[in-house]
Amino acid sequence: MTKAVVALDEGLQAKIDVRQFTFTADEPPESGGTDLGPKPTEIMLSSLGACAVITAKLYAQRKGWDLQGMEVALEMERVDPTLYPDQAGNSNFLHVIRKQYTFQGELTDEQKTRLIEIAGKCPVARMLQNPVIFEDTLLSPSGA
Repeated sequence: MTKAVVALDEGLQAKIDVRQFTFTADEPPESGGTDLGPKPTEIMLSSLGACAVITAKLYAQRKGWDLQGMEVALEMERVDPTLYPDQAGNSNFLHVIRKQYTFQGELTDEQKTRLIEIAGKCPVARMLQNPVIFEDTLLSPSGA
């Protein structure tokens, strides 16, 4: 099980605790924040990218491939769903995530293609591509 605890901090900052790590999410000044950390959507994109490169590296190691380095640049855009008529559903908008990969090492085009395919099957990608169920519970405040 994966666990994170997030608490509202000053202004629009969110203090994020994951295992022994603490970091901050914030909004840029134009959105009312103080820009002391990435936006939550930027953290989500970063998580997807990190998962992709780690998954690809583990696969390349198992295969004995010469993957010396890898980078994925990600961007997300909210678009009108009529731009993608083959997508099921009746949402008012879709999110499109674009990924651009670069590799270092002696790799064939086929190996690079396979690594991109494997990266697209990382746990975070699978979580985003499949239905997610949210279960919300109201707890009493500490010390109450």
